[in-house]
Amino acid sequence: MSEAQMSIVDEFSVFEKMGEEIFYPDKFTKWSISHIWIIALGPLALLLLNDVIVALISPDRQVLTELLPDLTDKVFVSVSIVFLIGGFILRTLLRQAPKTFVNLAKTGQLEPIAKESPHKVSFSTDFRTRIKSRWRFGVTLFLLIISGTLIVFANQNVGLDLSERIKDVVNPDRTSLVRLLDTLWILTRWVFTPLLWAIVGSTSIWIMYTLGAAIKRLTPTFKLRIQPSHPDSSGGLRRLGDICFNMALPIILAILVLGFWAIIGIRTNFQYPTLPTIVFSIVGLIMLTPLSFFVFLAPLWDIHRDMLEQRSEYQDKLAKQLGEVESRLHKRLQGNDNSKLEELTKELETLQKLHPTARKYPTWPFDTAILLRAISPQIISIMGVVLSLDSDTVTKLKDVMENFAELVG
Repeated sequence: MSEAQMSIVDEFSVFEKMGEEIFYPDKFTKWSISHIWIIALGPLALLLLNDVIVALISPDRQVLTELLPDLTDKVFVSVSIVFLIGGFILRTLLRQAPKTFVNLAKTGQLEPIAKESPHKVSFSTDFRTRIKSRWRFGVTLFLLIISGTLIVFANQNVGLDLSERIKDVVNPDRTSLVRLLDTLWILTRWVFTPLLWAIVGSTSIWIMYTLGAAIKRLTPTFKLRIQPSHPDSSGGLRRLGDICFNMALPIILAILVLGFWAIIGIRTNFQYPTLPTIVFSIVGLIMLTPLSFFVFLAPLWDIHRDMLEQRSEYQDKLAKQLGEVESRLHKRLQGNDNSKLEELTKELETLQKLHPTARKYPTWPFDTAILLRAISPQIISIMGVVLSLDSDTVTKLKDVMENFAELVG
């Protein structure tokens, strides 16, 4: 390994030493992400415990009647599940990312750029500075405002559940303990939990933003060495594509949940869920769908452009070699010189096999064919439900999408 290459490995050594610890700007973030199951399911467990206690100490309230509204709360339960799965995806991401950067450095796929400023900030130092930036509190404030707006919106459309709880709180015939428990239920459901989720969600968003910015910074900081024949079909950079896909996965999961409720509402003629929930789901779909593509593709865009440029260079180099061999072959054929004719013919055939069209030279750090084949059936299935297409049309559309994936791949 050259001295320049060793310096790159040293620059990424902090990722190897700290591992996922490098992503935590403070102790609360570390604890919340390490115990994401408590953050996701703890509020629901508290609400259910509250229901049981209230039912046991209040003779006119039954356990099942108290539990059912919380167990069938489509919004709260859906968000809890999305938060839980998204948190586990984030944990996997934080374990995967440091190893990816270190492996890129150790395998020589990051090469030093010839002209570098001696005063430039190292990659790892820039990352640690960015992760602890005070701008992250701006994201938290923004999500808190959004959460507050949604609470107000939801309070106007929750039906009898909340209004009955409020009546119990102000009812002087209730014992002080029941009134206190009902107050805690309201605060937990409508205040504490949304605020907690907003805070933890904002820190998770900031971590993913910093990670995406780090991936985007690779191309101006280093020269990427693309390996066209790498078995990952992505030039040896598939790990970067996997990271970005995992960053977009929680958003995709939220899209699936919103799409599910929107489809159920449309198919049941707006009877269940209620119209405000359906409108909220459709607006969420409109906002989150382009966001998922942005989160996935934006960090990889400069890498994609670099891969396109390297493919062009590869094509030019190969074309020059092909031209030289063809020229020598024509000269021997015109001069009736049969010496080395077979050797030149084989060399020409070998070079033709190396053409990017035959080799499927990668231009994205992920396998585009696999990605298209994976998402096309789901897209067509959802379209079939929403547009009420017959099964034959859905099958034909799936075949078209799969053929397109074959062509692109």
